[in-house]
Amino acid sequence: MRPAEWAHGAAEAGEMMRALALLDRKAETGWIGDHARERGIRVVRAHRSPDQQPPPLVGFDLIFSLGSEWSVTDAGRNPWIGHELRLLRRASDLGVPVLGVCFGAQALAKALGGDVWRAGRPEIGWVRVGPVDTGIIPDTPWFTWHYDVFQLPSPARLLAANDCSLQAYAAGRSLGVQFHPEVTPRMIRGWAAKGKERLTAAGIDAEAMLEDSDALAESARTASRSLFSAFMAVAEA
Repeated sequence: MRPAEWAHGAAEAGEMMRALALLDRKAETGWIGDHARERGIRVVRAHRSPDQQPPPLVGFDLIFSLGSEWSVTDAGRNPWIGHELRLLRRASDLGVPVLGVCFGAQALAKALGGDVWRAGRPEIGWVRVGPVDTGIIPDTPWFTWHYDVFQLPSPARLLAANDCSLQAYAAGRSLGVQFHPEVTPRMIRGWAAKGKERLTAAGIDAEAMLEDSDALAESARTASRSLFSAFMAVAEA
């Protein structure tokens, strides 16, 4: 049963669910947005900006906290980040399911009492994130692009980890993933063009990465839909 405060203004039986997507300016919800709309979920976008803050939770059934060029540790430079952390903490208190992706997974972990810090090395490209809990995380290559890592919040259940970082966890009705189940090949091309210098500095072969993205597109989309379905099975319970 939903907490009364959350239920106020949220979707009742038979009404369209509403999801609040927190993302950077000019960013896209990608396949996550597609999966949501396929289920009849209305996705409302709120763009991160230092001079703004997220809207209140009232009226939203789900939160999608997506990736960012910011770091969770940048809260001193971008006040939005502090606001987002408080919103995610409030969502947890009220039982509002959160799907946290990359920055969003780190922010959710921080909001729940964990920590976030700079990784020893960046993790960029198509990687295996296992061993995994295959009931939630398909055991397939996932696209990742991150420079920070996070501490598992308590209480939370680890779902996937590799030798670079923790990769996925469940916390109550929420799911955090370090990788990018939302990303499409077109989005990756945009990121690669914008981050060319970073890829070179990390020793990443951008052309090979883009070729992999095209080759893995269909299987990645299928895996993304499976992960989203697992998230929604808990969110709608």
